[in-house]
Amino acid sequence: MGVTIDFHHLGKMGFYLYYFESRLRVPLSAFFRKVIEADRIHTCQLKLSSISKINCFDLLCYASLIVPTVYLFQYFFRTCSSVAWFYFNSCDIPIF
Repeated sequence: MGVTIDFHHLGKMGFYLYYFESRLRVPLSAFFRKVIEADRIHTCQLKLSSISKINCFDLLCYASLIVPTVYLFQYFFRTCSSVAWFYFNSCDIPIF
């Protein structure tokens, strides 16, 4: 059976080749998977900048000794869509 971006093995994620040509590096964290599963987004529907936002958020939480959660991520970012792509915009939240 052929493996495509839409049909792949259980526990695996499909990515377009240009993600890697744009210097995306794996491994991606379990937190990344939780975010895209919570929003019911497939990896091939995400803009590359959104993948970076999830990873940066995860790393900043790690550096700050905070456990990253989907709820916390959604507090700072909202899911938006354009034609066929999904992306995350920051929410206008006053820090002080």
